[in-house]
Amino acid sequence: RTSSLITGTFIQPSLISGELVKSINDLCPPTPISQSDIFVRSCRLAGDLVDAYRGKFRTDFLPNLLELTNGIPLLIGHLKNSAPIARFFGGELIKSFIPALDFEATFIRPYFYWPMHASFSSDLKILIDSGIYNEASISFQFSKPTCSICGKDIRGCQHLVRLWAHDPEVFYYYDD
Repeated sequence: RTSSLITGTFIQPSLISGELVKSINDLCPPTPISQSDIFVRSCRLAGDLVDAYRGKFRTDFLPNLLELTNGIPLLIGHLKNSAPIARFFGGELIKSFIPALDFEATFIRPYFYWPMHASFSSDLKILIDSGIYNEASISFQFSKPTCSICGKDIRGCQHLVRLWAHDPEVFYYYDD
């Protein structure tokens, strides 16, 4: 899992383009969606920075990761036995310079939408736009943690000790 801040990108109904609405309708909701039916926001969901687990996504994999989010439900707290509150669709890759790291990071920023007339809709909009809800995290699985130094599975390589010691040169890639 990787946590990142919600960008809180506010998209007014009048700015929801026909292309965005088409992207939602391409997900085949039972009732077609129109721009007057929904709220749309976006969030910075994952990127190529080393996370708290000392892992990171490869930059060249991020377009695939963005594609994998298309149609996925947005849940509160990764509670997979609860109903989603929104659905991801479309999105873009963005670059952000991180001064503390002297690094230009690349992130996926998918859009998400929810119905304007749902009972929780206005509360969700207010909580996002006021910054109360200001983080998002991605749930994912991977098969191989590839060592950044030697390219082997880090669980069996000589650099595992340096990873546990938080050596900044050692991290692993989320592969497969």
